[in-house]
Amino acid sequence: MNKEIIIGDWKMPECDTEASMNMWNARAQEFAKQRGVEDDDWVAALVKRHGMLPADGAFLDVGCGAGKYTVYFAKKCAEAWGTDFSEEMIKNAEQRAREAGTGNAFFSCDNWHTLEMADKDWKGKFDFVLANMTPAIQSAETFEKLTEASCGWCLYIHPVLRTGSVADRLKKKIFGKKPDPRYPQLQYAFNLLWEKGLFPAVEYREHNWVRSFELERAVDIFKNDLRSKRTLTDEEEASIEKYLIEHAINGIVEEEVRTTQFALYWEV
Repeated sequence: MNKEIIIGDWKMPECDTEASMNMWNARAQEFAKQRGVEDDDWVAALVKRHGMLPADGAFLDVGCGAGKYTVYFAKKCAEAWGTDFSEEMIKNAEQRAREAGTGNAFFSCDNWHTLEMADKDWKGKFDFVLANMTPAIQSAETFEKLTEASCGWCLYIHPVLRTGSVADRLKKKIFGKKPDPRYPQLQYAFNLLWEKGLFPAVEYREHNWVRSFELERAVDIFKNDLRSKRTLTDEEEASIEKYLIEHAINGIVEEEVRTTQFALYWEV
């Protein structure tokens, strides 16, 4: 698969940017409650095993969310940056850094899809660049920015398979079919790197969890998720709310998420 084919196939999907931002802002508290990263974490162990981040180096966390990896790796290097689309995520990340006492962790609210490295003075700045389970990477162009920002290593983590017990049913209900659980990003990303003369490596893991939302937040989150794909009619929005009300237990909506994730890593 050559670069031209990949660029043509792996391009930004049409989406409602405002709805997407609203969804991630609504989920910021959920991410803020995540525990800090430990040394036996899958990402942390992989980075240590391959010596990706020198003690005097700089780290960039793309789609940092509430900053758990930014703060963790700030303790391992000289300078750590986290960037995210959501203002609420960035606020929570800054709070996490303050509580951890990491004065070398910095955060920036950016849209990675449109961000220019030169404008941030980030071109070739970072010894290690991480993109972990983030919608920041949605096209060949947004993927290649990882390499552009790095002078050392990059690590890209994403599902190759993913199912969500609530989201998948709602998408079938609204769009007429269940989403394909398979993701093509690994094939695209690997081949783009190979075309550049780089030698990426890949590892896999199974990772499953249950996420819980109060009913009002669930309605907001799932509506905005679907709105980010296309405009919803009033009837469709009412149908989403009705489904969530019917499936809530004691005012709580639970979703089982099952994934097979890949970790693709390469040296620039």
